[in-house]
Amino acid sequence: MTQTPSPIYCQDEFGQLFPIPHDAVEEKTAVFGILLEGQKVLLQVNPVTDLLELPGGVLENNQSFDQGLRQLFRGATGAETTLGDLVFVNQSFHKVETGGVKQANLFFRLWRATTSKRHFIDFDNPLRPQWVPLRELERSKLQFGFDAIHAAAAFSA
Repeated sequence: MTQTPSPIYCQDEFGQLFPIPHDAVEEKTAVFGILLEGQKVLLQVNPVTDLLELPGGVLENNQSFDQGLRQLFRGATGAETTLGDLVFVNQSFHKVETGGVKQANLFFRLWRATTSKRHFIDFDNPLRPQWVPLRELERSKLQFGFDAIHAAAAFSA
């Protein structure tokens, strides 16, 4: 007698859990950038929840961490960056229209590329990038990434 596997519980953007069958969950890798300057971190606003989050997202097929993160970060903030150290890793389960996603989240320290013409932040971007003082960060005001930001800040100290 074969037993049906228990469902995997995946969260939507608001944290509500949904049971998803195992065969409807796909695996993806996401990269997020942590740009620290002084005692501030550059965050963007999630357009659905209005919570702050780190710029980044899911990698496309055959895209390197560096290539994907630089492209995603530039699209959200307008800034060119260089990839620093991997400072934090976690796993999350997200509900999507087609089922669920088991996502490996990689958080990298970024540095602003000062040799590029595009090292300025585009504060008019629809994702509303903004500098947030580390001492004002609250887990409840972030979509995700609180522990990663603190790991990067400790690593940089």
